[in-house]
Amino acid sequence: PPGRRGPTGRPVLETITTDECRALVAPGGVGRVVFTDASGPVALPVNFRMLHGDVVFRTEPTATVLSTLGSGPIAFEVDHLDEALTEGWSVLLRGEGRQIDDPGEREEALSAGITPWAAGDRASLVRIEVRRWSGRRIRVRTTGA
Repeated sequence: PPGRRGPTGRPVLETITTDECRALVAPGGVGRVVFTDASGPVALPVNFRMLHGDVVFRTEPTATVLSTLGSGPIAFEVDHLDEALTEGWSVLLRGEGRQIDDPGEREEALSAGITPWAAGDRASLVRIEVRRWSGRRIRVRTTGA
């Protein structure tokens, strides 16, 4: 069952290199944009793609995250968990966020194929210019490995 280990399994926490972090998030998918608004920290799931090493996602024109862009750092977290094996990884990207307004840049971002799962007008594009990458992986190491 998930979370149970035999007598030889020991969890090992490893630091992931920047190159490994880049490779893990390269396909895009679902991640969480992390920012601070007037009420405190917020983490919201969004569909994303990577564009020249930066995170790009779509959101509603009235989204709270838009009003916080340019007022401080922003983070983005992506992870993958395998509950059956109790293994997984987590990557944290930190940088500066901005709304994409330039028509050429908008066209390039849209061509990345960001398809939001949520309904509604998700015409606003956000780019997080990544400055720092960090990640961790947890896996089971068996005795003798």
